[in-house]
Amino acid sequence: MQFHFLSLCSAISAIIALFLSGLAGIGAALTGILLAFFASKRKEKGFIVGMLVGAIAMIFLNLQVFGLFPSPAKSEIEKVYDSIRLTNKAYSMLANKESNPDNSEIAAIIEVSLTSAKQVDVDIVDNMVSGFAGSFQGDYIQGFTMLAEGYKEADNTKKLAGGMLVDNWARWNLTNKALMEKARKKTPSLAGYILTL
Repeated sequence: MQFHFLSLCSAISAIIALFLSGLAGIGAALTGILLAFFASKRKEKGFIVGMLVGAIAMIFLNLQVFGLFPSPAKSEIEKVYDSIRLTNKAYSMLANKESNPDNSEIAAIIEVSLTSAKQVDVDIVDNMVSGFAGSFQGDYIQGFTMLAEGYKEADNTKKLAGGMLVDNWARWNLTNKALMEKARKKTPSLAGYILTL
């Protein structure tokens, strides 16, 4: 029985590419494809495994560049950022002394922000950024809920309590901003993407 060294190396390299992301995954997939090509020239059997698996991994990794297969954490963190942008809009309205917004307008913006915040799957983000779920649900959502109620009801006690919770969230977010951004930019491997479906 003839030993098919290039075919075996091609298959191994292509399978490894399934578990890598970014340039490392593309490099492993390309190596698998090239080894399969050389194995076919040597008329080795089994080269097709490395060729197909490597091609599948290569296609997936290149489509990620175009944003077709984002990580689940990226989608969830984008929802967090959308909510934060809305609350920043409410804050800038309050900070602008000339605009003089009414309480119902501020409460409406905060409620839209909360709608976006409540759609976040906190478990996905918490798996990548430890402590996110507790701070986001306990400080951010609860704090802005109290703020919205405070502005609706003109209740300064709720505004103060909500503001303190939001301040806790702001401190946590500032401390963990780099981890959040790293989790948002992380791309999954093909195997990792399939496991999250």
